[in-house]
Amino acid sequence: MYTAINSIRKRSNLPELPAGLNKDDMRKAIRRERRIELCFEAKRFYDIIRWVIAEDVMNKDLHGMKITNSSPNDNKGKWVYEVVGLNHPHVFTKKMYMNPVPQPVMDQNKKIIQNPGY
Repeated sequence: MYTAINSIRKRSNLPELPAGLNKDDMRKAIRRERRIELCFEAKRFYDIIRWVIAEDVMNKDLHGMKITNSSPNDNKGKWVYEVVGLNHPHVFTKKMYMNPVPQPVMDQNKKIIQNPGY
């Protein structure tokens, strides 16, 4: 594990992981590396679902970033970054780890039961 992660970190001149990490610390390090290395590659959602941490990660207030330039007509203006709250929290419940089984599928086979929560 150390060899694989450290080779990725070495490309960006990042320090190697400290030796002797326990299981929880190693998982935390791997998850952090995946979050950074695969940024903008649409992997994050599936990672947090697979790791069953979506309830912890996604149940937070939504926010965005408003970026403005004080002088947009020339490139000498000052860029201003402002965090903007969207005034509604994101909600992820335990049942959302699975999708509902469509009713026509359950009608075709009486042994199929609906996923919990639906």
